[in-house]
Amino acid sequence: RKLTISMSLVFSSLTLLCCAWVASGDRHPVPLLLIGLFAFANFSTFAWSANLTLTSEMFPTKVRGTGLGYVAATGRLANVGQQFINGALVEQPGKLLLVSAISLIVGSSTMLILRTRDMARQHLSDSVPDARNGQREYAMVSLNK
Repeated sequence: RKLTISMSLVFSSLTLLCCAWVASGDRHPVPLLLIGLFAFANFSTFAWSANLTLTSEMFPTKVRGTGLGYVAATGRLANVGQQFINGALVEQPGKLLLVSAISLIVGSSTMLILRTRDMARQHLSDSVPDARNGQREYAMVSLNK
């Protein structure tokens, strides 16, 4: 799943870079931009779907709703900040697409760097273990005291 997210974000970034290159030129061939944006939408959908699956596996059943709510709220706060960047660069579509592509590359790199284990075909934990035992095992990350 990490590879799916990472590769989808890389391909999303590449399509945005192509759109930025086309938009920064003197002529703006609409069919080429539409093809690039169509590809971007598809790769973004792949990444979003894999992200939802991966994120839901990170939290034990008893706290899954709270964990997913926290993640969603953090994403929404980031979207508020994103609107200021979009507003500042709206007159320069090439730069706006370049900034978006760079943020996708950073996200892809983060997914590859994080030390998480793949939870495919494994049972997810149902509860949060007792913190007094010194080892807290969350579905994807181990925290040792």
